[in-house]
Amino acid sequence: MSPHEPAFSLASFLYELALAQQKLALYQEGHPAQQQAVDRAHAELVRLIAPTGSLALGVSRAAIIGPEEKLTFAAAARLAGSLYLREVAVLRFEEGIEAEELAHLLRLLPRSDRSQTDEPLADELATLGVSHIHVQTVDFSSLVATDSLEDPQFSSSEEPLWDRILQQLLNDGRFAAVDPALHGAHAGSLADVLPVINSLLARYGARADRDLEPGVSMTPAEALSGLARLVGNAVNAEVLEATDPEAQRSVVRHFTELLGALPDELQEQILDAALRGLGNVDEAAPAIRSLGGTVSAARLIGSLRRLRSERAVLSPRMLSLIESLAVDAKPIARIGEATADAEQLARDLRQVFIDGEGDQATSGPGIDDRLFLELQRHTPIHARFADLEPYLETLTEQRLSVSTAMTLMDLLQRPAFEAEQTVWVVDRLQMVFRELLADGRFLTAVRVVESLRAAASSPGRPYVLREAAEGCLEALGESDTLEVLVDAFRTARSSAVDPIRQLIQLLGPQALDRLLIGLGEEPELARRRHVFDLLVALGPLVVPAAAALVRDSHWYTCRNMLALLRHVGQGLSLDVLRCGLEHSEPRVRLEAVKCLPQAEGEIPKELVRRLVGDPDERVAESAVSMFGSARIVTAVEPLVELLRRPDPFALQKELRVRALQALAELGDPSVLPRIGNCFRSWFAVVSAEEVQAAYETLRGYPEPARRDWVRRGQRAPDPAVREICRQLATSGVGG
Repeated sequence: MSPHEPAFSLASFLYELALAQQKLALYQEGHPAQQQAVDRAHAELVRLIAPTGSLALGVSRAAIIGPEEKLTFAAAARLAGSLYLREVAVLRFEEGIEAEELAHLLRLLPRSDRSQTDEPLADELATLGVSHIHVQTVDFSSLVATDSLEDPQFSSSEEPLWDRILQQLLNDGRFAAVDPALHGAHAGSLADVLPVINSLLARYGARADRDLEPGVSMTPAEALSGLARLVGNAVNAEVLEATDPEAQRSVVRHFTELLGALPDELQEQILDAALRGLGNVDEAAPAIRSLGGTVSAARLIGSLRRLRSERAVLSPRMLSLIESLAVDAKPIARIGEATADAEQLARDLRQVFIDGEGDQATSGPGIDDRLFLELQRHTPIHARFADLEPYLETLTEQRLSVSTAMTLMDLLQRPAFEAEQTVWVVDRLQMVFRELLADGRFLTAVRVVESLRAAASSPGRPYVLREAAEGCLEALGESDTLEVLVDAFRTARSSAVDPIRQLIQLLGPQALDRLLIGLGEEPELARRRHVFDLLVALGPLVVPAAAALVRDSHWYTCRNMLALLRHVGQGLSLDVLRCGLEHSEPRVRLEAVKCLPQAEGEIPKELVRRLVGDPDERVAESAVSMFGSARIVTAVEPLVELLRRPDPFALQKELRVRALQALAELGDPSVLPRIGNCFRSWFAVVSAEEVQAAYETLRGYPEPARRDWVRRGQRAPDPAVREICRQLATSGVGG
């Protein structure tokens, strides 16, 4: 599940909570970034708690289990790992929780691979006065009421799905309270678990032949929904924990065996729950393929349409896989050979809609939803008929968005349109454009922008059309559209870089400027990294604008642009680099120092001297090291000047040692007599570390130039110096 979901979801809360944990560790106590991050997580939590008054989360080694879903994305996995180290099995938040209580919890969670304390987390929270957060450790004894686990006939190799379903039912107090037989139940086969489910269905009046039993609080619809979620979660958990594709397929075989034995209304809900959990996990592809071989095409597409209507999150890869399985499935009912004839498909589908029976296509005897998919494979919808607009949103969205975009482009270019109609088309086109980006349809998005540019620049087109096209182009380059592009780029393949680059270029300099400025204004570190990666992928396209922004008044913008140019490998002219090296903010100067190896032109001595004498020690030391590794020959004279200056109290010891190392990397033998004081002459006071470093760096000079210094060092009073020179001499390189 993506962390960038709509607000108020469990996933968005966990994402904010993980971000707050990171901010608490990165920033000093009292930093405003800490409080802002905790407040955002607290606001999400309060909204989640509001409907029921509490929120209980299960914890595994790498996942957080919510009331209806198991979350395994990176942020959730990190949180789960931290809680797992503190032996937390259940984490419960109650209404009235304060932001400070949330901060206390996060500060007590370890960020390494081991906990730093043996004290129970619950005790530490109580000591800090945290009263609205409760943690429970694992207690398996309460889950088993018989000695069935010691049954010699039970083997760990048996299918675990059945036991997991019973455990889910047992852990849900609503069902366990109604059927005491659940306590002590053990399932090794479908024959063990099916009677339990049928019993629950009967007790809740969910079977047609039974009435609701007295004292039962849930309605039949609620019972069906609850059972479907429990079974779906059990299937998802087993699939995700499977160690190989064959294990996934084994789970699916048992799952479909269960489906066939349950009432139709429960089958649909369980299938929806399974696809909802697996449809955004690409690793579950073997299970989905296996499901496509055992579940009918009509059921698959029916489930897909229901999930789409409730805005369930499905990854593009898994959505495409489900569609292709439905299309390729064995024909059913009376669909016959129609799938091979695109013209016939178009006529059939048109007739269905004209007759007003489109909503019955899923279960009708002569046509099923595969017609929709097959039609999109063989023929563009807008080329066949134009009267299906009211039904467009009922089709599968990913492929439909491409056809819709092309249809809207056709409509936009019709001269008979009035201004009001054109505005409607433009608004709809903006929505479809974002859908194309979210689905990774970058080439289609490029064609849309190219068509708009052609319409806006053609003098033969009506003024209202050119004005609408220009307005649409401007809207497509707005920040909210670019945010969708950044999210899509994060999961895109490497082959998508070229069309994305072309797309940004077509959207114009305003879109690129928004991306560059947004890099500094984005508050979330992870998302800022995604924006940066996208800009780097654009390559030379970003260089002119980024180089101009190095002179921006905001220091963080200057630093970001220097880092961007360094990663792109272009645009670091001497003027651009000087802006960074002479900046008042040391963090900008430090980034500019990293750019020195890629400087376009020779670094002047006066700039080298400025860096050597930089008031910030980190900048000066990094610059001196860079002079050597980047072979900046103009640095020789300023480095010699630094070493010849007395340093009786060793205040610049680290800087001077780095200067010796840099000179050795430059390898100019003429400097040795000039820095003789570093080898401790009679008239100079030099620290022992500096003397040892001076002799150690002799390895970087030609043998004739260092021979006398090696001999001299062999007689030095410092044993470390003598050992260095002995090694140089005995290795055949010292003289």
